[in-house]
Amino acid sequence: MPNSLSHEMQRRPNWLQIVTNTVDQYDDPIHGVQKDAIQNGKDAIPSVGRKKDDTLKEDYVKKNWKFSFELKEIILRGEGTVRALIMTDFGTTGLMGERRVGDFGPDEEIPLDERWARFESYAMANEGGQTLGARGQGKFVFVWASNKKKIIYDTRTINGKYRVGYTTVNVGQSPVFAWDGEEGEKWIREECSLDPVHPDGTSGTRIIIVDPNEDLVSRVRSGLFLENIQETWWPFIRDFGACIEVIVDGVTSVATIPDLIKILQSNKDDVNIKHWNKDGLKFRFGQWTGKEYAIKEFRIASIGSGNLPDAYRGIAIFRGGMKIQAVQPLYGYEFESRIIGYVLLDPKGDEKLREVEKPSHYEFNNSGIWKKLEAIIKEEAKKFGVEKLG
Repeated sequence: MPNSLSHEMQRRPNWLQIVTNTVDQYDDPIHGVQKDAIQNGKDAIPSVGRKKDDTLKEDYVKKNWKFSFELKEIILRGEGTVRALIMTDFGTTGLMGERRVGDFGPDEEIPLDERWARFESYAMANEGGQTLGARGQGKFVFVWASNKKKIIYDTRTINGKYRVGYTTVNVGQSPVFAWDGEEGEKWIREECSLDPVHPDGTSGTRIIIVDPNEDLVSRVRSGLFLENIQETWWPFIRDFGACIEVIVDGVTSVATIPDLIKILQSNKDDVNIKHWNKDGLKFRFGQWTGKEYAIKEFRIASIGSGNLPDAYRGIAIFRGGMKIQAVQPLYGYEFESRIIGYVLLDPKGDEKLREVEKPSHYEFNNSGIWKKLEAIIKEEAKKFGVEKLG
């Protein structure tokens, strides 16, 4: 079996097919770039930033955590100047673990605490994982987004260790390379003309999509990428003061709460806007009488006489501070395209939703608590239509 001191390690030859199959699960894989990247960074918040029940501490996130996307040119040895999307998290554990993918057998489960090896490996379903990132599909989306099918990544862990690696996915072979410590810091400087990530000694991880495809570049430059972030992550931004930034040509834009969400939260009816507020609605789910859960926030509104942007139509369901999917409960009605809303569950319900969330983070399986919640959403939406919209 290879040992972790070897710079190059091989993976199974069908990695390119795995990338293709994974991305096929996404309606919009470019949207998935920001979603998977931020989710990975949020998942890697260390224990010092968490409460006893593993929920996040607002003060820690606000003061210590950040996620940055930067579109810029870098210089690679042998390739010259290339465009790159650089994704960096701050205040996280980093990619912990001493071992690498080649240290494990082809069918051996890699432990959750061996995060570096898991990043080098296949995405592996882990039903027992308590974190959003336990299934690890994001790396395939990042590889797909590169015209060269190449990503470079480096990390400085919470215990101070530095490691850098890269992979290029080809037909037939998709090796992974890695260097540790001072040797790794020398490699990133000489091969990429970049300083190692977090040279100040703080912890976190950086992933570089080399030569991102034109659709991704266009979305970042146009500002739509930032809008995707805001639509997906606004509860995390609002409740924890999370800082998520996009840097283009040296200009920094910071994600904020979307204006449509601010209108929805105002809860004030007028000629053009009708609201339905069911915050705190309780329901029971489970065998026999079931356990009691609460919908912490449940808002629906009809806004204006025109059509809402596609990203905000319907009632969005959030899990772990991240939008998973939207329900269109009033399909076929004249006012369908003007309906906006959202649902946030209490911590117990949020955890139950995790159990039925699909690995792509864009949909729930039609089972468990989701079936019950979807029925409640549709029922309340119909009441709203009858009582407020006529």
